[in-house]
Amino acid sequence: MGLQSGHSTKKTLVITYQRRDKQTVTRTILPEAIIFSEYYFYVVSYNEKYASNLLYRADRIQGYTTADTTITRSRADRFEDGQFRQRIQFMYPGSLITVRFQFWGIVEAALDRLPTARVVKRYLANGDEEIITDDGLRNRQPDAGGSVVIEAEVFGERGVMMWLLSQGANVRVLGPESLVQGIGKEIELMRKRYL
Repeated sequence: MGLQSGHSTKKTLVITYQRRDKQTVTRTILPEAIIFSEYYFYVVSYNEKYASNLLYRADRIQGYTTADTTITRSRADRFEDGQFRQRIQFMYPGSLITVRFQFWGIVEAALDRLPTARVVKRYLANGDEEIITDDGLRNRQPDAGGSVVIEAEVFGERGVMMWLLSQGANVRVLGPESLVQGIGKEIELMRKRYL
């Protein structure tokens, strides 16, 4: 890695990659990290065309060569593995969003699954808001029938949508609106499979 006026330069690669739909594509990437999740190794790479970090499953990379062009990113734009891992769900990348949902399930499980999550409101079983007087109360499991409102920063909607849908009737998504609509459409498609 060479340093030139506050920029880091790494080897840019051209990869031949087989997508999930079996289509083979060529991509020019700047590898940032290799991570393991959900049974696979992934190469996290900056893709200049899409101006974002994308995930490439390592076993789907069919070949690579050094690129003739160079992708240079500033130090401020460098990949932060820890922050990425806290905000990615099921290895689906996307833009950073803040998801907000009301939750009747096991609070500790939600906070463990979404490391950036925090409880922002609590409700009693009758629907009255429970005032949060200290942090000890904030994350405590509500009494039977009670719920909490949780906010978390995540990358992309698809991965967090999969987790939220797995919670069934224990969750109601409050925002962002695009996620609320996406969940509604997915539930409707699921319902049609049972008609």
